[in-house]
Amino acid sequence: MPGTELVYDGLTAGSWHDHTRGGANYICAVKDAKYHSEATTANRGYSHLYGAEYQIAGDQALGGLENQNIPCAVCEVSTRSKHLMVPGTYQCPTGWTQEYSGWLMSAHYAGKGRTMFVCLDKDPETIPGHQHNTNGALMYHVEAACAVGLPCGPYDNRKELSCVVCTK
Repeated sequence: MPGTELVYDGLTAGSWHDHTRGGANYICAVKDAKYHSEATTANRGYSHLYGAEYQIAGDQALGGLENQNIPCAVCEVSTRSKHLMVPGTYQCPTGWTQEYSGWLMSAHYAGKGRTMFVCLDKDPETIPGHQHNTNGALMYHVEAACAVGLPCGPYDNRKELSCVVCTK
């Protein structure tokens, strides 16, 4: 399309289809995951990111794609202002300005609802005097589920995924 430029291409990913919580949206994960040096290998399993695959029967339009993983692309249109969250890395694509880098977060995968995947600042702040453990809306680190649609090495299912928010 005229005026459109590829920012990056990657792997379509999201929460497991049968989990009742975790991220609610599909995201375009980078092909080469990069982790913050502080990422641990705790593997707590709070929230997971899985590769997306087509579930299209052979007699439907696009048949023959059944169980194939889904590539993705993030593009920009030059006539609009741009804001972009890139999951799986702490670096912005070339030509973009980093607003902040952080941790990919969502609700726990085994709870009772889904939330958006969000990029929480690497050095988050808190509201003083509000540590009450009321268990309202909760955020958990997202870990890749490599070998389930996301490639192991560069993705590591023991580490918390990084993210970056960029503008242009």
